[in-house]
Amino acid sequence: MATKTKKLKLKKGAKFSFDFIPIVENLCSAGCSRKDVGIILGVSTNTVNSWAHRYPQVKEAFKNAKQMAAQYLISKGIRAAVGYEYEEVDEVYQSVPDGEGGFEEVLKTRTVHKRTQKENPSLLQFFLTNFSDGEFTSVKKLEITERKAHIDLHGTLEANDIRRLAGKLVDIVDEKTIEAEIIEVK
Repeated sequence: MATKTKKLKLKKGAKFSFDFIPIVENLCSAGCSRKDVGIILGVSTNTVNSWAHRYPQVKEAFKNAKQMAAQYLISKGIRAAVGYEYEEVDEVYQSVPDGEGGFEEVLKTRTVHKRTQKENPSLLQFFLTNFSDGEFTSVKKLEITERKAHIDLHGTLEANDIRRLAGKLVDIVDEKTIEAEIIEVK
């Protein structure tokens, strides 16, 4: 037997309330779109957009929510870039009679595993390059003349990047030997 889905009815002419502002901010900072906010509040996306246009507090709530979401993602990204330690806990429960004809779940064993998430150098380089106001740079420069290639690399390249670059050079240059110089900047 098929189940029927119930259509969500939107409120026509819904009235704005300033109580919606913290709800909007919390929902958007958690990743909800304006359409999602409208569904939760029972109004159309157009209504939410008109509220944002009409009430500066709603527009500010959307702006603040985006900033909070971005800050959260950046903090998680930096944590992953530098590595971290964490614990995994395994618990095993056993059902035992409770004396009243029922059963009670009792912790039988608890094991704590200490784990380490290794640092991610590529992600760390990404954050240093993009959030340092020019203090750290990663520049890859390639000049190809008729029969010679001059390569300047600043920053770090992964082995796959070097292989991909070398493969493209072989296709471009007719020589079997490619002259290259890697300049390491510290």
